[in-house]
Amino acid sequence: MKFGMFLLGLLIIVFVIWYSNVGRENLYYIEEANIYIKTFPSRETTIIAFSDKKINKFSDTLNYIKVNKGDDYATSFFFDTKDKTIIYSRSNSVRDVHLIEYRMETVQSCDTTYYERDGSYCSLKHSYTGISLYLRGATEKVSLKNREGYTEIKPIK
Repeated sequence: MKFGMFLLGLLIIVFVIWYSNVGRENLYYIEEANIYIKTFPSRETTIIAFSDKKINKFSDTLNYIKVNKGDDYATSFFFDTKDKTIIYSRSNSVRDVHLIEYRMETVQSCDTTYYERDGSYCSLKHSYTGISLYLRGATEKVSLKNREGYTEIKPIK
């Protein structure tokens, strides 16, 4: 009886820890685009806020995009380093858009307006830099994409 109660209590604790572990907020700086990105994760979605200044807390005055998390979703954006008011999306994960100082345009993969084709590989043209976000459960990875390929970037403090 005591062992059963102990096991039940342990299972409840493990479930609460697992269910509440959605990840943590992270702040990134994309130097090439001169933009800060902060992620605000929840169980099924992540809010990605964009600003030219450091972002501290979430508020409705922020420019943000809410995206779905999971293996079925791809989340990537890119920016024109000359016109920083447009966020280009190649994502199938966008759930909600709340942009005040920016606008979002959806782009097809390998659109020749933004990409150069080299055989079967497409690379962003010189004035563009992109980010790709891997959002699964509590795992979050952000990679910078430019002409040289992908480089994982770490959150700033």
